[in-house]
Amino acid sequence: MFQVKQRHGLTLIELLVVVAILVILVAVVLPLARPALRGREVREAARQLNAFLGRVQSESIAQNRSYGVALVRSQADASKCYQLVEVNYRSGSFTGLHDDSQLSRQGTRLVFKRNNGNAGGNGDDDVDTTTLLNRLLDRNEIVYIKLNFRGDWIPIKRARDDYPVENGPAGITLDFVDLNGDRSADLIPASFLDGLGNFASYQIQLPPRVSAATPLELPQGSYIDIAQSNYFDYGSINQNNKLRSFRTSNIAPDIMLMFNPEGGLNEIRQGTLTPTPGTVLLSVVSEDPEAKSYWVSINARTNRIATVENLGDRESALSGISASAK
Repeated sequence: MFQVKQRHGLTLIELLVVVAILVILVAVVLPLARPALRGREVREAARQLNAFLGRVQSESIAQNRSYGVALVRSQADASKCYQLVEVNYRSGSFTGLHDDSQLSRQGTRLVFKRNNGNAGGNGDDDVDTTTLLNRLLDRNEIVYIKLNFRGDWIPIKRARDDYPVENGPAGITLDFVDLNGDRSADLIPASFLDGLGNFASYQIQLPPRVSAATPLELPQGSYIDIAQSNYFDYGSINQNNKLRSFRTSNIAPDIMLMFNPEGGLNEIRQGTLTPTPGTVLLSVVSEDPEAKSYWVSINARTNRIATVENLGDRESALSGISASAK
């Protein structure tokens, strides 16, 4: 008798038919799924940004200390941010590296000296302190200085033409500025010069530094559009004339959003200084122009962080802020 041989598997023709059917199905389904896939990265970016801001805000409250986030500008385009890092203020203020570290004025320069018991202002150059400050103070960063542990904090910024310590005496050229970073000799308070004399003790509130916490890398294909992001002055979301734009110059430093120990926005630093700012709107977008975009907001009145879809104008974000406050 003849035995029928059983066949296992598919013939080449059957396999080609199956592959052809799969290709047709993918061609039909992919256009339908593309809109959902297109917006997934930017939705996830907005979610991660919201969570990162909330964690840093909670840390400020828990530690009873000012923490913040820095929006790291892309080197290729200063209006884009792909990474955020946590920052915090150094505890206390800087008073020099030595017990006799003091400040002296030579023309338009503030020179760091060691008193050495000499009241005539001819002490030795404080090279150690100056070398450290040359490393810590960025030319675009506003810091505060106070003399003799009293009086007001005075905003200062390193001069544009300042030079390294190895090329000259142990001094740093510090310009007196307003909160917009504008320099002028007229901004030097008379009380500051009166208090300086030959020698004066000083306190410098150094800028925030990057913490050891893990940075936030936004999902590939999504970023914060700094040019489209905004903040309000004086905590008002109802006065459009108070709407401000972030700086997008290629020489502008990274943007720092600082929380106070109560969880509210304490200041915005970007080469200018905005104390007690209003509501912040961060625009989270995709590299794909057809994908949706989102607003992540920090409400100045309630301190709540909210995420809403960008419907084409800032009113959508403001309505989302109002809804989140209820």
